[in-house]
Amino acid sequence: MDMQGDYMESWKAEPGIVKALSPPNGFALGVRIDPVSDEVYRMRLKTADAVVERVEVVWFDLGDEEPQRLRSIWGGSNSL
Repeated sequence: MDMQGDYMESWKAEPGIVKALSPPNGFALGVRIDPVSDEVYRMRLKTADAVVERVEVVWFDLGDEEPQRLRSIWGGSNSL
């Protein structure tokens, strides 16, 4: 993982596991990489001939006792 061009860390993502990261600004950041459901692919194939393999990237604030979900985005599975 890079942040603003600076290398932070590399790891093997495991679905459902939140990985704690240490960005330079000290924010308690977590990320979880999950496969997308078959339904997502079915929906996308309705409007396209082919679909790129995707993952869901979910970001968390780990500053509290319980991780707080910040947002999620879709990314290509090769970005793992």
